[in-house]
Amino acid sequence: MRQVCYYHKRGLQPVRRLAVGDRTRRAKLARCRALLGQSPSPPASPIESVAALMLRVTGLDLERCPLCPQGRLRVTAILAPAPAPTPRVPRLDSS
Repeated sequence: MRQVCYYHKRGLQPVRRLAVGDRTRRAKLARCRALLGQSPSPPASPIESVAALMLRVTGLDLERCPLCPQGRLRVTAILAPAPAPTPRVPRLDSS
């Protein structure tokens, strides 16, 4: 990783490895949660698929066929992207 050299004001901590935040954030968050009467750490949320998230939030089933709502969609093949067309440049006659 390339190091970036810069000057910072006296008393401010330099930003390292693109991580922004102060050094006592965890202790401050724990103190705030204790004062508010919450659990020490937020509960871990389960990882949800995109299709399940869309069904829960919008009510749209992404796996349902858009033409006939009875069938289910499934992946049969993954196609490679098509190459970009080359622009046609007209030939100029320099004679």
